[in-house]
Amino acid sequence: MGSIEPRHLVCEPLERSRNLAAAFYGDAQIADLERGAIFASAWQLVGHSSQVTAPGDYFTTTIGKVPLIICRDEDGVVRGFHNVCRHRGGPVACNSGSAEHFRCQYHGWRYSLNGQLLEATDFGEAEHFVTDRVHLRSIAIHEWRGLLFAHPGQTAMSPEIPEALESLLSDGHPLETYRFARSKTYRLDCNWKIYVDNYLEGYHVPELHPGLNAQLVFNEYTAQVFDECSVQHSPLQSTITRGGAATGSAVYVHLFPNQMLNCLPGRLQTNRIVPVTTSSCDVIFDYYYADDVTEEDRKADQDSAHQTQLEDQDICAIVQRNMESGAYISGRLSPKWEEALWAFQNWYRERVGAALPRQAETKDER
Repeated sequence: MGSIEPRHLVCEPLERSRNLAAAFYGDAQIADLERGAIFASAWQLVGHSSQVTAPGDYFTTTIGKVPLIICRDEDGVVRGFHNVCRHRGGPVACNSGSAEHFRCQYHGWRYSLNGQLLEATDFGEAEHFVTDRVHLRSIAIHEWRGLLFAHPGQTAMSPEIPEALESLLSDGHPLETYRFARSKTYRLDCNWKIYVDNYLEGYHVPELHPGLNAQLVFNEYTAQVFDECSVQHSPLQSTITRGGAATGSAVYVHLFPNQMLNCLPGRLQTNRIVPVTTSSCDVIFDYYYADDVTEEDRKADQDSAHQTQLEDQDICAIVQRNMESGAYISGRLSPKWEEALWAFQNWYRERVGAALPRQAETKDER
């Protein structure tokens, strides 16, 4: 496949490991393979229970190219559906709000909060057409600590959350008590993995992020790796306060493959990285706060995050161009600083490597 060689898929120990080959960041066939091997069976973070507190509350989002509705039905159950009318593909809901039912904006078909067709408006007589048998396509929803995850299938095993992560976030980070505040999307000129790689190491913080670096006790920065996630942790400087008291620690969680939870006391910022092309991606920032966080502190938090993001997107765009230049040969990873990056890249190698034979077999069958 392009310039991908078998040696590029070998998972080495951290002390001998190299970064992914440049071709992984720009090969169109790799991007096509990722849709099945990486994303098709992955739980995806879509929101927070605070966005659907009462029956009828809903919001819309996407997983990849699939538009979704997330709602709380009349029995208080959070449900997910494709936001695609079963008639001719119109949108059944837009933005967010509260509704007694969903109504397609194309031809007016109405659906209940559990996805069943209630009325095919002014449809006429059609043979063997029974509204009770028509439903919006549903997806599996899992709630963890107030966060809502969606799976492309109708049923799926719940994602496994490491006990160590549960314990770490229970200490001063009650995510389930926070409320959604705002969302902001950035378009980056880089492959989605370049942004993930950048997130997974604090090695670059002193060089690239002076503002962030001033908030962290950098010599106590640590990382832990698990089967499907990694956690970076740093105490905050004692000069950083909230309500006159030292704020404690920052916890940065990466849920493979493309989701991040950035946790400071009183604040949760989630990032979802959505591939757009081989050399571009969207980074969706959602902000959540405890009720007692002031507007002034919220603005300061968002301004700081925005500045850090601008710094990251600039360097990621340069790295993307260098990956495509033909000048880059995979460099060694730092055993001290890049363990979380190493864990993710080996996870990625295993899945891409396992999918390659199947892809070849599929093409042969055609």
